Amino acid sequence: MKLFCKEEEVSVYTTTIKDVVRFDLAMDFVGIGLSFRQTAEAMQKAKTRTKTAKLTGLNDSIVDLYTHVLVAVALQQIAIILDDESVWAMSLAGDDSTHRGQSFFDLRVRACYRGELVNLHLAVIPMFDRHSAVNIFNLIVKFMDAMYNKWRAKLIGVSTDGENTMTGHHAGVVTRLVNCADHNVLRIWCAPHQIDIVVKARAKGINNGDWVKQAYSFSVDLHAQDNLIIAMNVKCPKKPIDGRTWAAC
Repeated sequence: MKLFCKEEEVSVYTTTIKDVVRFDLAMDFVGIGLSFRQTAEAMQKAKTRTKTAKLTGLNDSIVDLYTHVLVAVALQQIAIILDDESVWAMSLAGDDSTHRGQSFFDLRVRACYRGELVNLHLAVIPMFDRHSAVNIFNLIVKFMDAMYNKWRAKLIGVSTDGENTMTGHHAGVVTRLVNCADHNVLRIWCAPHQIDIVVKARAKGINNGDWVKQAYSFSVDLHAQDNLIIAMNVKCPKKPIDGRTWAAC
């Protein structure tokens, strides 16, 4: 945060980038997927090849600070868009996932800005707690309050998957968001999860649920056999019967 300075008269932060060329090129490298350390190395190579003194002195810590500035400016621009008088409503779309052992919550916002529909990626927020409805809800509210505290008055739609944590009728994430919004909210589930719910309901009706029970018991038995083979580090012996090969167990 040392690049940001708080204005005394107004509650805003400002930052000044002195080496604009170095900043723009570094962010170009980060934008194509280079890590902070790789960006610093690439900048050094570019400085050597082009003999451009303005690219001197960049390391991964400075790239980290530059990225903080870019993210802050991007979020501020999104807040300005949402606060525009042409934007009278907005919807949120979110989903949680895990990448390389780290849990994240992905959040997007959709709005009609000056006659054009915009679909903006807000953030991928790391989650260090359990993926419970309370934790996800608090994460969303904390982020939205920090970025744009008027979001409750404009929220009219929430899109999620069909997981119980998200869509629970009494304490799901969507239910909590709906309760804190100022107006009625349209809930949208993704189509595959809706189809999955219908298929499960229809399958349970076959033979009064006996088919699901038998299929589940069979799958459990197959899984148990795989676990037994792994634990014993052996496979079932096979022996020929009537010229054909059959498993002995």
